[in-house]
Amino acid sequence: MYTVHSDKRKSGISLIGDLPWGTHFCQFYQTKQDLLDILVPYFRAGLENNEFCVWVTSEPLSVEDAKRALKKAVPHFEKYAKKGQMQLVPSTRCHNTKGQGPSGKSIRSEIRAELDSEGQRNSAILTMLDKAVLGGFEGLRLACSAFPAKEGGKVFACGADAIVGHNALAVFAYPRDRFDAISLMEVVKDHRFALVRNAGRWEVIESSEARTVKDALKRSEEKLRSLFSNMSEGFAYHRIVLDEKGKPCDYVFLEVNESFGRLTGFEGKDIIGKKVTEALPGIEKDPADLIGKYGKVAMTGEPIQFESYSGPLNKWFSISAFSPHKGYFAVTFSDITERKCAEQELVRAKEEWERTFDSVPDLIAILDNQHRIVRVNKAMAERLGHDAEECVGMPCYRYVHGLSSPPGCCPHSVTMKDGCQHIAELHEDRLGGDFLVSTTPLFDERGQLIGSVHVARDITERKKAEEQLKMTMTDLERSNKELEQFAYISSHDLQEPLRTISNYVQLIGRRYKNRLDSDADEFIDYIVGGAVHMQTLLNDLLTYSRVGSGQKSFSLTDLNSVLERAVANLKDAIDRNNAEINWTGLPSVHADGTRMAQLFQNLVSNAVKFRGSDLPRVQITAEHKDKEWVVRVSDNGIGIDPKYFDRIFLIFKRLHSRGEYEGSGIGLAICKKIVETHGGRIWVESGPGKGTTFYFTIPEKR
Repeated sequence: MYTVHSDKRKSGISLIGDLPWGTHFCQFYQTKQDLLDILVPYFRAGLENNEFCVWVTSEPLSVEDAKRALKKAVPHFEKYAKKGQMQLVPSTRCHNTKGQGPSGKSIRSEIRAELDSEGQRNSAILTMLDKAVLGGFEGLRLACSAFPAKEGGKVFACGADAIVGHNALAVFAYPRDRFDAISLMEVVKDHRFALVRNAGRWEVIESSEARTVKDALKRSEEKLRSLFSNMSEGFAYHRIVLDEKGKPCDYVFLEVNESFGRLTGFEGKDIIGKKVTEALPGIEKDPADLIGKYGKVAMTGEPIQFESYSGPLNKWFSISAFSPHKGYFAVTFSDITERKCAEQELVRAKEEWERTFDSVPDLIAILDNQHRIVRVNKAMAERLGHDAEECVGMPCYRYVHGLSSPPGCCPHSVTMKDGCQHIAELHEDRLGGDFLVSTTPLFDERGQLIGSVHVARDITERKKAEEQLKMTMTDLERSNKELEQFAYISSHDLQEPLRTISNYVQLIGRRYKNRLDSDADEFIDYIVGGAVHMQTLLNDLLTYSRVGSGQKSFSLTDLNSVLERAVANLKDAIDRNNAEINWTGLPSVHADGTRMAQLFQNLVSNAVKFRGSDLPRVQITAEHKDKEWVVRVSDNGIGIDPKYFDRIFLIFKRLHSRGEYEGSGIGLAICKKIVETHGGRIWVESGPGKGTTFYFTIPEKR
């Protein structure tokens, strides 16, 4: 039985000081005064420390003698007697004495009867302990007479063994003249110590066995105290408090270790002696019902282990509770908040994973190394027309594909052979379409391949769209080729009659100028101008149709040389506008040099043509970025409104009339086609009056 040895009680006897619960000792007396000298201060201390006191008087001391002495020595004795805290039982075997206490029952007679029966003396002590607990007292304090079984023979100490291990103190009174020396030593051996009056003064006598036991007990207590103080778990010892119906309603902290303070934030000096409802207001309403649980332990002696959340402390604890004796309980506990938070986080993560798993529209199945289904998500189960649980354990090839063995194209089979991820496009009639299937290997903690995660994405609509797009692209390519061929043939075939018209109109103009009226000269000029413009349009259209057609002749081309050629072709326009063209360190790229010269010529020509009030300044630079060259052609011209950015690269789309700026409206469309033929992109950045910058890219390698 566990005893909290540090729970010292005041003995009231200055000679022996404080005593731990579970102590019994004896007194050898000769006179009535001997009994009063020891037992009156002994019981006064018990009454003042809220203990249930039972004094079975020893002859020649009567109950009346004891009562008078207590009234004289104990302040407010009647108050203690009225609430039944002090029971005086006569040594005679008369059972009709009136009871002491509020119940009116002959409690003294009942106790005396129990003590008179030798076979029930130990249980009688336990019965009195129960009464102490139910009465709300902290323990039992007993004084009892003891007699030798026979003259000079072994003595019987009434219920001494029942004291050990409980919240009880006991004094056993022996008449000195009834014992010889041998019997007296036998009595001393049966108790922790004996009180004997010698030459008018009281002395403490211990047998050698008692001293040995005392020393061993002291060492044991020191070890226990060290363990108690240094254990990482919190420890607390309590007394349960009962309401008027005998139901646990509170408990009092009697002792705590240092870890208790570390784990709860309550220092021992601040909490010992307090009720838990004072230390933790509202705990009586806690759904964990700790008071009820601990009360059951204290009253039944049944230990419990459980985990509980403390709302006032905002912590989780693992708790073990046991009762060393009725009405008291001890708990050891450890803070498991971190573990519980981790568990809750794991539960949340699992729930989130399951929600995600079931919300994914792709068909997901987890397969083991025997092709058996371990789990499927909601989408897969619905596609199969079964509950997810019904699929578990079934071979995938049979349940999904309706086959007796895995199909030859099964990516799961390949993954199980090489332990790698595999992706394949498969058609499955039973699932109603085409699927992009991936299998990712699963390994256990030892690195053994145990299965795969099988994900199938329905690409039926995508496949249909791809097929439709393929057909559309084929038709578009054919249409473009026919259109390019038509444009080439048309522009080529129109060149000759247009030249004839232009030549004859110019001949008429020269021959009949000023010979006809003034209107005729003006009309001839209109015809010549229109023919020249038509010639320009046909030439540009012919150029546009030729870009990208035929065999592409890409080679390593120096853009510096290409740009020099383009600038030379524009010399007249550049000189006429006093334009300045600058470039530095352009790269060599894999390109068609002729087309690149045409690209630069069109961009520089536009920069000079659409000049502002200042002299034209054109800057060409290049930057290597992300495996391609970005070429920048920037000017200080009139700029372009951003709302027209998507129009300027379309064929025949002009932002100005021919009266403002000459041109065919095909130049930038040709630029776009040249860049795209080289695998690049072209775009513009500008704003009205802010100049214009064209960018185009050429891949590093083709």
